[in-house]
Amino acid sequence: MDFDKLVLTPAIAILGDRFTFYPRVSLPDADPVSDLRGVFEGEHVHAEIIEGVEHSTVVPKIGVKLSDFSKDPEEGDELIMQSGANAGKRYVVFDIQPDGEGGAELIMNLVD
Repeated sequence: MDFDKLVLTPAIAILGDRFTFYPRVSLPDADPVSDLRGVFEGEHVHAEIIEGVEHSTVVPKIGVKLSDFSKDPEEGDELIMQSGANAGKRYVVFDIQPDGEGGAELIMNLVD
């Protein structure tokens, strides 16, 4: 079954926001890639910083199709959101979580 074609492509077309990808690490000499799309979300994460003291934060991430990239994204690559509620914000990738079906979640930190 072609999960990319049957699920990822239609889901990203409907729910996705546009972004420009800067392959600073994966392809350092390459130009930015515009008009990529991914499903952006901010996942609430609870962490116990000190025993008995919990902290809640939002971890931004974007679901992407790996076939949209000429080389898989790497930690340190950057992107700038072009549409949606986070348009204009710049993020740096600090973790990549492939889903085994042709997609991945890029876990990010907000830069500015």
